[in-house]
Amino acid sequence: MEKEDFNKYLLIAFLVGVIYLSFIIIKPFISALLTSCILAYLSHPLYKKLKLIVKNEAVSAFIITILVIIIFLLPIVFIVNSISQETISLVKDGNIINKIQFFLSSYFNNQPTVGVITTDTITKVISYIKTVAINFIFSIPSTLISLFITALALFYLLIVGEPFVNRIKYIIPIKKRSELVVHISNVTNAVVYGLFLSAIIQFIIALIALKILGSPSPFLFALIIGISAFIPFIGPAIIWVPLAILKLMDGDITKVIGFIILGVILSIIEHFIKAKIVQIRAKVHPIIVILGALGGVSIFGAIGFIVGPIILSSFMIILSDYFNLGGERNEIKS
Repeated sequence: MEKEDFNKYLLIAFLVGVIYLSFIIIKPFISALLTSCILAYLSHPLYKKLKLIVKNEAVSAFIITILVIIIFLLPIVFIVNSISQETISLVKDGNIINKIQFFLSSYFNNQPTVGVITTDTITKVISYIKTVAINFIFSIPSTLISLFITALALFYLLIVGEPFVNRIKYIIPIKKRSELVVHISNVTNAVVYGLFLSAIIQFIIALIALKILGSPSPFLFALIIGISAFIPFIGPAIIWVPLAILKLMDGDITKVIGFIILGVILSIIEHFIKAKIVQIRAKVHPIIVILGALGGVSIFGAIGFIVGPIILSSFMIILSDYFNLGGERNEIKS
């Protein structure tokens, strides 16, 4: 083997090793970096307008970064605090526990074993809630680190984002690079628009339904339902399911059915209406949106709800470019 060939293979091995180690280093922060990319894209127009007024890139980027953190952090703190208080009050409320035991005992015709099973189940549930609370407390440092990484990346992306995107656009190894960049922009706008629109629709429907059903604090619960639309795999069920269970224990079957109908309507809006909105605005088939969102969340966390459909629909464009699939961009025909 000649020296030049040896040096070439050594360089390739070195590059592969550096790329692998770099991936290992940034792996814990991939979700934070993806979040910062989405936030930078969404807030960039406001940053450009502010920069014209302030005449300083760093100051403008700093102001926008703080503003974005406040806008996105406050709702999360609000919903976590509200749910925590409700959970703690339910656990401390002995009447709720006695009501559960009485309901189960009556349902099973006062069988002696039900009391033991109920007590054991409640104990396990309370233990699980305590475990989740402890895990949440221990996860606060890593969450703060991720928030710091997101804020830091957002700050620098606002400053260098536009030139960086232009450079990336020219090294994308497909003919439809311009179409791909425009497509990513359209899908991002459509998914975010769909999230906000579906959250507003769910809030309005939940507020009307909760008032009709006589729920306590209907505005607060409807607001939590609207905000929870941004939390994958949880969503509005954190409100209507407990309320339905409480009404079931009270024997109010009519309101139980009402809450179930509300849950079904909110679920349809959450999964199908939102996907339809994205299809209309970005011409992405609902199957791609749903699969991308579910798969993205399992890999990237909450931000995968936006990133997943972008990646999956972009993959369809790349396939059509390399294999000449034809048809309308990445849209799957029914």
